[in-house]
Amino acid sequence: MKRGQLALSEGQHYDIFAINLVTAMLGVVYWHDAKSKPGTIPSSSDTAIKVATSGGTVLGQVGFGWLADIVGRKRMYGLELIIIIFCTLAQALSSDSSAISIVGILIFWRVMMGIGIGGGRPLSSIITSQFATTKWRGEL
Repeated sequence: MKRGQLALSEGQHYDIFAINLVTAMLGVVYWHDAKSKPGTIPSSSDTAIKVATSGGTVLGQVGFGWLADIVGRKRMYGLELIIIIFCTLAQALSSDSSAISIVGILIFWRVMMGIGIGGGRPLSSIITSQFATTKWRGEL
């Protein structure tokens, strides 16, 4: 596997599983004065934020797999990388407002990030084996 693809794969896993720490911090910041369980995010919001990326991943796998056959693998691989980077930054810079809650905006950005992550799953293995030498193609 190429060095950049390994780093991307590790970053994808970090984006998915780091949300457990983030939701605990969100509870302290946004629900510090809640009547029941102060400092804890409501379980429905917690679940929605955590499941959003998985739902987006399924959409991304199907969508990017289909588009890669039509548009091209390298082009779609670059696009999914841009989506992951942009959506990760967008959710890191998100905050609560009078127009939309922090939960709603995080769900949106996590679904979008999941679409990018899902696009990387079918494309990274295909691109790695496609550009590998015939000697190493089976192992990669």
